Amino acid sequence: MEALLTKLVIGASIGFQLIVLLLLLKRRLKRRFLWFLIYIAYELIELAVRLSAAGNKHLYFKVYWLTAIGGVIFSVMAVRESFLNVFWMYTRFRWFTRIVWGCVGIGLLYAAFRAWSSPPVHASRWGTVVVDLELAVDYSLGLVGILYFALVRFQKIREHQWESGIISGFMTIGVLSAVGALARFVFGPQGFTRWVAPVAYLLAELEWVFVLSRLEKEIPEWVRERELTVDDLTRLNEYSRVLGRILGRRQ
Repeated sequence: MEALLTKLVIGASIGFQLIVLLLLLKRRLKRRFLWFLIYIAYELIELAVRLSAAGNKHLYFKVYWLTAIGGVIFSVMAVRESFLNVFWMYTRFRWFTRIVWGCVGIGLLYAAFRAWSSPPVHASRWGTVVVDLELAVDYSLGLVGILYFALVRFQKIREHQWESGIISGFMTIGVLSAVGALARFVFGPQGFTRWVAPVAYLLAELEWVFVLSRLEKEIPEWVRERELTVDDLTRLNEYSRVLGRILGRRQ
């Protein structure tokens, strides 16, 4: 039964990834989402390489650890790409970059704690490093996704539905990875805990298919005229500096 479920999950994942790839090409989004397209293409190649080595257990684990590195790198670049498409103007403010890197740091610290408290049992030293890196990136991307949607809600951004959908998918992976790690810590590596990560990726891929299959909503002209301008951001930066000085004096 478990073998059948594994095949169904793999088949569904391949199908969703192919649909996402076709949608990106059909809508001519390879320039707007170049790194995300590379990530999806790499995931398909990665899965094919892993399946080709599935007959040799020792070789499979080596292939798994090596191919996982590329997935980590391209997922980070894909989230960075969509994030900057929406908030590139904010990157010149120190408070903004500190918040973003703070979320990344929290994810890394949590992954380090998980590696120390519950290291992988069957992984080699190199495999342990890769697993810890993969988890750290998943946690960080989950937190960055939460930050992204908090900023979108705060700034009342009504466009960039495709960017939001892509980041939401990675946030789903990150959040469920954290839940899965906590479940393994409590219940051990058995039962439903082994299916949390595959289900997380399936949900993310399904979300990407759903979002990219829909057209982006047109924003009314009166809304566009009231969007945040460079002058507004400059004043916001000045306010944050004044607030920082006031808090510094009080301390």
